[in-house]
Amino acid sequence: MTCNRLVRPAGHEASHVHALISSGIPLWKSELLGWPPNCGAGELGNSPLLVRPSLEGDPLATYLASYELTDVLTADLGMWTSRVEVVAARLGVRPAGAVIQPLEHVDSSGVAYNVDPVTGERVVVVQAVIGLHVDLLKGTAPHDTFILGPGQLDLIEARILPKPTMVSVSGGRLQRVPSPEPLRPSLDDYELVKVGLLLRQVEGVIGGDPLEVEWALRDGSPVVMAARPVPPELIGRKL
Repeated sequence: MTCNRLVRPAGHEASHVHALISSGIPLWKSELLGWPPNCGAGELGNSPLLVRPSLEGDPLATYLASYELTDVLTADLGMWTSRVEVVAARLGVRPAGAVIQPLEHVDSSGVAYNVDPVTGERVVVVQAVIGLHVDLLKGTAPHDTFILGPGQLDLIEARILPKPTMVSVSGGRLQRVPSPEPLRPSLDDYELVKVGLLLRQVEGVIGGDPLEVEWALRDGSPVVMAARPVPPELIGRKL
């Protein structure tokens, strides 16, 4: 069996990734697959995989479904494919493709917004953890929150929480391990500004007001893992 690779982007998620690839913005290694992905066991390598459906339909429904269906796999995609189809049918959206990303060790990662997702204020909000942000996507990870001014990206507020564990990749496996420094901020001031500047670059490519960008820091430099506009009706709710 051979992976069904996309000839052209299909669905919201794959279209955004394709636009970022074309722009030259630093981007995590990503495979854009058609639907169903049809990959055989081991065809995508032996690393844990972050898998996201690329859905078509109402923007709010596809946004919520994408979060519900983003997962980490260590085996083939068959069971995940079936789950995507069931949930997509329930929500009235259609899977058109998939974005597959092999995971590896990172210093820190998280999500950045060009609008405060709780208040709607025009600021940059960066949520960050040490290691991989897969638990943050599920809303289950204590994380740091940084608020930056929208102009010069000056630090307005930093909320640093204890982060007793971190997610990492070791020996080809995803592991949750004790954090060596639970109280250490997940980003220093210089790294934080670089994440803010990366958000600005993405804003210039795919637009989005509000916009969220998933990022990861490797060797001191952030790369984009995913980006998408946030449905305006979600602003003012806890994402």
